[in-house]
Amino acid sequence: MLAAKGSHMHTRSRAARLIAAGVAVLGLIIGGTAVAAPAYAVDSISISPATTTVASNVLTTYTLTYSCSTSGNCLNAAVTIPTNTVTGNGSNTDFSSWVSAGTCPALTKTAGQVAFALGTVQTGTYSCNFTVRAPNKTTLNGAKATITPTFTSSGGSVTAPAPAVLTLTAGHNDSMGAGVNPSSVLSGAALTLSFSFGCGSSQTSPAGDLGLSALNITDALPANFTFSGVLTAPASLPGVLTVPAVGSSGGTITYAGNGSEGLNPANNRIVFTVQGTASTNGVPDAVGAKVCHTASASFTYIDGFAATATSTPASPCATVIDIDWTTNKVVTPKTMVNRGQYTALDGTTPTLYTFPGDWDGGSTTSYDLTVNTKPATTGSGLSYDLKDPLPCIDNLSGAKYLSNAPGVACANPAYIPRVVTVSGFAPAAGAKPSPC
Repeated sequence: MLAAKGSHMHTRSRAARLIAAGVAVLGLIIGGTAVAAPAYAVDSISISPATTTVASNVLTTYTLTYSCSTSGNCLNAAVTIPTNTVTGNGSNTDFSSWVSAGTCPALTKTAGQVAFALGTVQTGTYSCNFTVRAPNKTTLNGAKATITPTFTSSGGSVTAPAPAVLTLTAGHNDSMGAGVNPSSVLSGAALTLSFSFGCGSSQTSPAGDLGLSALNITDALPANFTFSGVLTAPASLPGVLTVPAVGSSGGTITYAGNGSEGLNPANNRIVFTVQGTASTNGVPDAVGAKVCHTASASFTYIDGFAATATSTPASPCATVIDIDWTTNKVVTPKTMVNRGQYTALDGTTPTLYTFPGDWDGGSTTSYDLTVNTKPATTGSGLSYDLKDPLPCIDNLSGAKYLSNAPGVACANPAYIPRVVTVSGFAPAAGAKPSPC
């Protein structure tokens, strides 16, 4: 019994020594691994800004900050970002087409992912940027893209602990416009009516707009307008355009489209230019008549919202006249000498100098005032009343004397008219230009 106990005790002691030795060996292995490669577990990557809300078609710049903590550099390094993470945007769930390279190198795009090839990254911390721009008119309001970068190299990978979230905004911003040209038209003369559909909030920098799935436009032509044709911009539209018969008056122009015509037109507008004359079935309109038209539209946005719009101004008009005129002024360019003199106190020879005051010497110049009428040959009885304020000494600006507003007399004119010549018509007996 005692020998057995002694043997048992010896066996346990040996086992304990073996276990202890084993633990000691295991500790050396773990310690050796930590020293040899503190490695890829402590590489890192982050993205900023964390949250951004912008309108569609507005550029957002993201910065990637990544660290290589591997002794001997990180080989074959790259950053990958899954792009099939868009929510709230209907069937469009991938944002790879929104991404463009900034300073991040070698951008590639594959199904559901974008990647930047970094190559060999030396031990240290670095940053680069890229941009994201969601397309206008096809991005729904409230759509979100989650952007989660992963840094990979030959030794492993690490994913950003916090992704960036991009939220997009888009609104119902379409409108109608209309106009006439000219606003005063000769009886029976050419007249242009126009109407347009504004495909968003801005003609120059469209952003934050929802596109359309359907578009219908109507323009009611006036009864005293003879239709001759219509032009559209863009010249080719995907919808159906219906117009009255050439030579007819009144009627309606209609356009039925599918919404795609509003994706990217010039100046973000679809324009219809209606050509015709100020006449009724070819008979010239009466002087004083108004030629007016009204355009309207009904349309459906891609989010299902239905809307209507009436042209602004609501009903633009042209006034029918029997004669039209324009005026023009042509000045013969000349720098006029501005000289003055004073007598010295000692009575010596007067001294010349330049000053903004009355002139005792100078030079002459001339200018033409022209009135043009339409039609060019008209009957007698026209009365012209032209007013051209003269430059005024009291209105000196730099080296120029400016005129008062029409109707405001100038007490000290800087330009003195000497001769006024009339040509192109014979003044009535006793009539003469003033001043003379």
